Amino acid sequence: MKHSHPSESTPTIRPAQVADAPEISTLILASVDYFHTEHYPAEAIDSWRKGYAPHLVEQQVQKGGSWVLAVSDELAGIIQFEVPEIKGFYIHPRFSGQGFGSLLLQHMLTQVVAQGHSRVELTSNPQAAPFYLKYGFQHVGQEVVPWEGYDFLEYRMVLEPIVLN
Repeated sequence: MKHSHPSESTPTIRPAQVADAPEISTLILASVDYFHTEHYPAEAIDSWRKGYAPHLVEQQVQKGGSWVLAVSDELAGIIQFEVPEIKGFYIHPRFSGQGFGSLLLQHMLTQVVAQGHSRVELTSNPQAAPFYLKYGFQHVGQEVVPWEGYDFLEYRMVLEPIVLN
């Protein structure tokens, strides 16, 4: 796969396809390795690796509600939504800090509003919470999210009403 410099082309957002699953898995695990290794123990990182194996990503994509952001022919980000909750949101570290996460979140919110919804929920790790606060999400509590053998302490966040920029 060709690897362009992130600024060389305009990003595109499209529904994720089953054929994207291996690349989505690689993207998510690169993001986890880069952004979370210093904040979580090895068993937590292992649970992410189990939970985002390509065959499990394929199952998630088949449900619908997943969008990818591509730069040239490389996937830079993924967001997964099941009404009313964002289930996953990852940007590849090579594309971090360039506004692609904002583009993907705004796209997803536009889709959700177009479907007649006015509320979005999510659980966020503490490191990502400031990103969501910037877009109007409110921190409404904490919860333990058991996943693939590890209990993650997450922030419960809500955006209601959805305000599009």
